[in-house]
Amino acid sequence: MSEFIYRGTDIELFTSAVSTSKTLVVALGAVLGLWGSVNLTEGYGGENAASMRKLHKEAAVPHKEAR
Repeated sequence: MSEFIYRGTDIELFTSAVSTSKTLVVALGAVLGLWGSVNLTEGYGGENAASMRKLHKEAAVPHKEAR
């Protein structure tokens, strides 16, 4: 029985599976890191001075009440 478990092909298969898993984890981490950095940079779009002035002008104009 021990001859079957410790054959060279079984260990090579396990080593190959571990190597493939490591590659997939690194690739997933890179994709998530890129996605997170893009999401962080998208949040800074509202700091444009022109858009901020427009926002403050709209807030200063009183709204008409509904009848």
